[in-house]
Amino acid sequence: MSNAASTEALRALENWFHGFLSLRRQVAFSVFLSIMIVPTLLVIQHATSARFSVTSYLLGFVCLFWVFHGGYCALYTPTLAKAAAETDIRMYWLNPADTGWIRTLSFSFNAMSLSEGIVLTLCITGMYWFRPWESRLAATVSLTWLAVGLAGISYGFLYPQFHLYRAIRREKTRQMLRVQQQLGVLALRLMQLDDEERKQLSQLVDLNSRLSGARETAVDPKAVGGYITSLIIPTLSFLAGHFKVGSALRSLFP
Repeated sequence: MSNAASTEALRALENWFHGFLSLRRQVAFSVFLSIMIVPTLLVIQHATSARFSVTSYLLGFVCLFWVFHGGYCALYTPTLAKAAAETDIRMYWLNPADTGWIRTLSFSFNAMSLSEGIVLTLCITGMYWFRPWESRLAATVSLTWLAVGLAGISYGFLYPQFHLYRAIRREKTRQMLRVQQQLGVLALRLMQLDDEERKQLSQLVDLNSRLSGARETAVDPKAVGGYITSLIIPTLSFLAGHFKVGSALRSLFP
């Protein structure tokens, strides 16, 4: 918040944090999605030989409540990038993509998408308990949860990076316009410029060139690699459970 350039920007960030910390919103989101364990287990029980007691439903609800509470954080946190992009926050004028808070947010969202991939992998592996290899319907349920998880990971990576890109591009454009305005003033008097003004013109041309070549995104190849990895790992877990090690798992889950 120390980078906020105005009271309005500071207020916008404070509103975001108040919304994020809303206990009512967190509980409602987690409870609503946790209830989905009931139809999920009913479908699995109907389609496979797996059987679940009341205790299984209660345990599943509690576990999913905390999983989806993490999901709430994963869904809401990326909106911080949008809130920041739409406010007046100080940025490094020569290369906005290298601004400290931009790099910190970008790294945090990259790490979060990789963490989400690991959690999703554990969840998909946990679905082996449902014996999805015994029924196409059960496999469809598992595939649906995988698709939802992959969509969440993609949202958590792409959505904030898009808004950080908007913020970087806006600041870059603003700085270039300032330089070009000064260039325009000097260009109107090009034939009457003295040595000092010609030197200033040369410096402005060089500065405009540097601004033009500045990066417009905080995403680097390492971040892209982490994002792709976060998608591949749970997908491989799903494929392994359904097509590669299904027969071996029969002995583990008799």
